[in-house]
Amino acid sequence: MKLAGVIWMCLLSLAAAEVPASDARDVMLGVNTHLGQRWQRLPLTNGIFAKTEFVSLRDEVYWSRVELVRGELRYPAEIGELQALARTLAVKGGRLVVVLGYGNKFYDNGRHPRSDAAIVAYANYCRFVAKAFSGYRVVFEVWNEWNSELGVPQGGGAGSPSEYVKLLRAVIPAIRSAAADATIVSTGLARGVEEMEWLRRFISLGGASIVDGLGLHLYIFNKPSWTASRLKSWLENISEETSPLGDAVRQKGVYVTEFGVPLKGGASREMRSELIDGLEALAESPVVRGVWVYQLVDDHPSRYRSSSDYEANFGLFDFEGNPKEHFGEVNELVGRFRR
Repeated sequence: MKLAGVIWMCLLSLAAAEVPASDARDVMLGVNTHLGQRWQRLPLTNGIFAKTEFVSLRDEVYWSRVELVRGELRYPAEIGELQALARTLAVKGGRLVVVLGYGNKFYDNGRHPRSDAAIVAYANYCRFVAKAFSGYRVVFEVWNEWNSELGVPQGGGAGSPSEYVKLLRAVIPAIRSAAADATIVSTGLARGVEEMEWLRRFISLGGASIVDGLGLHLYIFNKPSWTASRLKSWLENISEETSPLGDAVRQKGVYVTEFGVPLKGGASREMRSELIDGLEALAESPVVRGVWVYQLVDDHPSRYRSSSDYEANFGLFDFEGNPKEHFGEVNELVGRFRR
C-alpha cells in the first residue's frame, strides 16, 4: 500500500475512535405503556407514540388475564394490540418488551410462584404468551420487581434470588421453545441502586448465565443524595468491578426497564433536568443495552386518590394525550441517540 493510503487509513481509524459514545453504539430507547392493564387504549397510544423518537415500548400480559380458569389458557384482547405495536416498532427498527408477570389466584394464593405446581403453571403461561409473539423478536422480562410484593397479595414476602433462579430454569426453556427469536431479560429489580447484594446472589446462583440481559429499575428521584452524575459513576463502578457482578454486567448488559421522574405541568427546571440528565447518563453507558422511560401517558385518574399522588404523574403526556413541558427535551435527547 502506498504511503498516502497508509496515512489515509490511519486518519480514518483516528476519526472512528473519536466518535462520541452516544453516536457510536446502539442503545434501545423506549417508553412504558399499559395496554395490558386495560385502561390505556391502542388508538391514543399509537397517535402519541408516532410523535416520539422512541423505538421501543414496554407493556405487560398478565398471567391472571391469560388463565381465567385453572388449566385453561386463552389470549386476551391485549395480545392482538401488542402484536400490532410490535409491527409498528419493527418499521422504526425497534422491539417490543413484554413483561410476564404477577400471580394467579389458582396457585400459591396469587403470590410469587414458589411451589412446583405454580412454577409449572407459570412456565406454561409464559410459553403460551411467547408463542403469540414468535417471529416478532420480542424482549421478554420475566416478572416485574420479583424482589418486592408489587402486584401480588401482601404477606408472602418478597421473592428471593434462589426462588427466582429456580423459576427461570423452568421458564426460559419454555419461552425459547415457543419463540426462538426472543431476548429474555431478568426481572426489573426494584430499588436497583440499593439491591446489589440481591443481584450478586442471583449471579452467584448462576442466574446471569441463563438470561440474555440483566433488568434493573433505576429510579433516583426519591433518593435525595442521588444525582445523574452519581448514577453515572455508580454504573461505571459496577461495570469495572473484577467480580462475577462486573463480569455479568459487561457480558450480558443492563436493561433499565424503568427510569422516570413524576412531573406535573409546571415542574421546575431542576426537576426536568433530573429526568433528562439521568436518561442521558444511562443511555451513554457502554453496558446499558436499553432504557425505558416510565411512562408515556399519565395513569388513569381513578387509579389514585388525588392528582398530586406522584404515581399518577410519570407520563410524558397527560392522560388526555397532551404533551407536558419536558416532553420536547426528552424527545430531542432520544432523537440524538437514533442518529
